[in-house]
Amino acid sequence: MVEDGGSVSPLKIAQSAGILDWSHMVIFEDGTVAAEFNRDAPRIARLGEYLAFKSRGILPSAPRFHPLYQRAILEELENFEAVTILEVEAAVTEADLIAETDKSLGSALKACGRAGGMRRARLILKADNRLDNKLKGLARKLVQNGISREALSALKATGKTIDGSRPLNLLEEYLISTEEFIRIDRRTRALAPDQAFATLERAYENKKARIASAASANSPW
Repeated sequence: MVEDGGSVSPLKIAQSAGILDWSHMVIFEDGTVAAEFNRDAPRIARLGEYLAFKSRGILPSAPRFHPLYQRAILEELENFEAVTILEVEAAVTEADLIAETDKSLGSALKACGRAGGMRRARLILKADNRLDNKLKGLARKLVQNGISREALSALKATGKTIDGSRPLNLLEEYLISTEEFIRIDRRTRALAPDQAFATLERAYENKKARIASAASANSPW
């Protein structure tokens, strides 16, 4: 709908036209992909499916894109004897994306939204049996599923070790770069494409040394 001076009317566009919200990504020769993060636009986790669809059988399977971490976050998770507490936070509108990893968790987020009319929910899961590894397995799956992982705003585990309990923030160690992007104009959130691509290329060059030594989220599992 369009509002103009208190008057509301349908948004009229040509029958052959559509509305889009774009993302900017750059794929470099070494296989690194730099992408802006925009919750309202298509995310990189869906890029593999899109490429497989567009290639129409040329690719044997959909490419998978894995995040880079500053340290081996999954290795630290696996070193826990068990995960006793798992904290998950997300916007309730992201429930379907999280359900791609665990349907029950997605349903719980939806229920929180219905119960309190909340936009965001935080779930704290506690293991009854300190040697039960179900929460550890859930944490691992959420990290490894790019679609669900990008939908989360928090994913924290408390693990049991020989020395006692230790917290682990599974999203904190992303290899990221904070950059300033320029919009096309003041009335839109859309970014100026040429400037956006240049910014991504500059961020890659600045982080190149750290990228080379970064640990992939899906390695070695």
